[in-house]
Amino acid sequence: MSGSFGRACCDHSGIGGWISSGNTEKEPEVLQPIEIDIIMLSDWLSWCRDTSSATTPSPQSTGDPNAPFPQGSYSFETFLQSINAGCTTDPRAWTCFPFRTYRESSEISAITFNWIIESSESSPSNYSITSSENPFAVEFKSVPLRLLDQGTPTERFVFQLETDKIVLPDGSIGNDPSRASCYYNGTTFDAALYTRRSKTDASASAPPPPAPAGGTAFRPWPYAVQVVQSISGRPNVPTCYKLVNGRRGDQLDVRIGASGMCSCRYQDLSLEIPG
Repeated sequence: MSGSFGRACCDHSGIGGWISSGNTEKEPEVLQPIEIDIIMLSDWLSWCRDTSSATTPSPQSTGDPNAPFPQGSYSFETFLQSINAGCTTDPRAWTCFPFRTYRESSEISAITFNWIIESSESSPSNYSITSSENPFAVEFKSVPLRLLDQGTPTERFVFQLETDKIVLPDGSIGNDPSRASCYYNGTTFDAALYTRRSKTDASASAPPPPAPAGGTAFRPWPYAVQVVQSISGRPNVPTCYKLVNGRRGDQLDVRIGASGMCSCRYQDLSLEIPG
């Protein structure tokens, strides 16, 4: 679901946002009440930003249309399959865009990530992945891909980023009626891009997709896809504060939940849907 790097993207009603990665706590921008309302609307078109890599804009699409698979510009079609708010005692403090799982709404839960896969100039057999200018995705550039289980039905490329997520819960949290902001520094973003497991039939193999004319469009990735955003509860994770006239106020008492893990899981329908 993306822009300049290093700018905070806040959550409201479940929108997942990221700011620059790191282990230090970050203070949100100072906003006036009317500006918060504008951000709440704009968040529907600006899910998250990742700043763990370069500070240059992401490309729209790229690549030689005749380049061998897996090089090219792809749309990775997924659905929000599960939400786990176990890292906090108040589930409203952790949210996942677009707020509804596949079991709740097959239409609302749909999320598409537009990413670009390129080979290394020094080693053509090594690949990296870059996000596009897409309002519903973490931004990253030239992140190395690793190939796992080569030659098997579960062969897949994987990559991982560390990001910082801010959530503006829908309503109050804990016992305080104030609006709040919650910080999840060190959230991980993992993706698995299968290369043999078809997204329409988990037991079959799909051929590489044809290149679009001119190489300018994002073609659908025909295989299974899984994307997981997760973080374990620990001291200062999460850290929630009151919002008073758009400014960060006193810290709220939000403790680690029973399972200790928060996650948002996105995948296509060939993979098992959690019950």
